[in-house]
Amino acid sequence: MEKKRLRDSVVISALLAMILSLLTVILILLAGYVLLSIFRRVAMSSDQFGVDSYPNVMMLPYQNVYYDIGLGRIFKIGKVPAIILSLIMIVVFVSFFVGYFEMLTAKFFNYIEEIRDGAERVVKGDISDRIPHKFNNELTDISDDINEIAGRKNINDKKEKESDKYKDELITNIAHDLRTPLTSVIGYLDLVRGGTNDAETEKKYIKIAYEKASRMKVLTDELFEYAKHETDVIKLNKTDFDIVKLIEQLMEEFYPEFKRVGFDTELKTDSESIIVNADGDEIARMFANLISNAIKYGVDGKNLEVHIKHSSKYVTVDIVNFGGLIPKEKIGLIFEKFYRVDESRNVVEGSGLGLAIAKNIVEKHEGMISAKSSYGGTAFEVSLPLGQTQEE
Repeated sequence: MEKKRLRDSVVISALLAMILSLLTVILILLAGYVLLSIFRRVAMSSDQFGVDSYPNVMMLPYQNVYYDIGLGRIFKIGKVPAIILSLIMIVVFVSFFVGYFEMLTAKFFNYIEEIRDGAERVVKGDISDRIPHKFNNELTDISDDINEIAGRKNINDKKEKESDKYKDELITNIAHDLRTPLTSVIGYLDLVRGGTNDAETEKKYIKIAYEKASRMKVLTDELFEYAKHETDVIKLNKTDFDIVKLIEQLMEEFYPEFKRVGFDTELKTDSESIIVNADGDEIARMFANLISNAIKYGVDGKNLEVHIKHSSKYVTVDIVNFGGLIPKEKIGLIFEKFYRVDESRNVVEGSGLGLAIAKNIVEKHEGMISAKSSYGGTAFEVSLPLGQTQEE
């Protein structure tokens, strides 16, 4: 629907006000003419003047000069009364024009006041209300702009609240994840310091303390890594490399962990070599996070599969574990920072940042990452752009 211009609406209102004012003046003059005619008839038929004496009474002061003025001719009055009557009619016309114009344009001015009040509310931080649409002109455009500003401010406020919430969660999670191993380290070292244990027991305690301290290092490294990605401190150093060889190397590096948990692994690829243009260190870190996640949550399945396939533009890597099923209502949340499928933070060790970091790395490479879970397995799918060499 084509929008009307506000100026056109105001001009139309002015014309209508003018027409109504003219009609009003004409009606007033007509009423005056009728009343004057009745008065004259009454006066001419009265005994005070007589039929022949009335014209002389009305005309003697001015003779026939009333014929020089239009209103004088209509009302058969002299020149001076006609001028006075004309001035009165002009004042009446202007008064009615102003009144009619204000009446016809009141809706526009009231809407302008409503827009102004809405703008003031937004400036003061009140974004709960929106300015309604009442016309299809520039005023509506202004109200839409103000509503959009209010909407953006609302979104920014929500993001700020979420940011504050995440900061609180960060402090809570850091305190929890570091306190638990730190308490163990202090406890076991305190036992060693007592000097009442045999050499074998002390060796055992020192080993446990070392493992807990190592876990603390992993947690702090992940937190530091996440902070760098969130603040865009990391600049990508993209080069062409073989992603098949990269994943094969990662599988070899994780072999001791696979053996420890009793995992059988399988790597399937549709090509022996697939070249991508990316930051090799960041991509390796991303896949390492996904493999580590598969080990933590898929340990019951005792199997891990990696499928690599490519098209003309992208390479897709699926990392599949056969552990517990992730509910549909939670599958969309697993890439959120600090989120865990298991509500208890003690079920699976970790910071809850691995998948969030992986998602950040993939998106920085203009790729896509998603997850799906069924009784046939839980798969994390990563798609990355191919390098120019591979495309050719």
